[in-house]
Amino acid sequence: STSGQTELGALFDRIAEMLGPRFREGTNRLEVAIERGIEVRGTPLTLEHIFINLLNNACDAAQGVATIKVWSARREPRDEHVSLHIVDDGPGVPASVKASIFDPFFSTKSHGSGLGLCLAREAAREIGGDLYLLEPEAEEGAHFEVRLRLGARREEAA
Repeated sequence: STSGQTELGALFDRIAEMLGPRFREGTNRLEVAIERGIEVRGTPLTLEHIFINLLNNACDAAQGVATIKVWSARREPRDEHVSLHIVDDGPGVPASVKASIFDPFFSTKSHGSGLGLCLAREAAREIGGDLYLLEPEAEEGAHFEVRLRLGARREEAA
């Protein structure tokens, strides 16, 4: 089951540890600015799957060293979702493939299965969220948004 909930700060502490070798001193940089204490729906395993896929893709796409920024944005006080943005400074997603990147078996990598983004989006949707590719701002490469449903507040869950 995909039930359960996970605190985002702890989730990204674990992800940063797991991906440590990709973000050693002098190599790729991971900058995380996530509001602590936000509980979202989904197990750590499901959420790790989504974010590790996006972070690995950003590293793989980088020509040279990548800086990847992850931040949380709350929209409205009554919004039941939180948006996490994953932005890199790599080459970005070519316009010619933007419509296809979430299709099963579509890959721009010579050794890619083409399932990473497809499964990451499916995982996000299964826990009440979604995954989008946004138009990048100036100086940005690829810009993904992961929208996650907030978990039940502790007193509601009791």
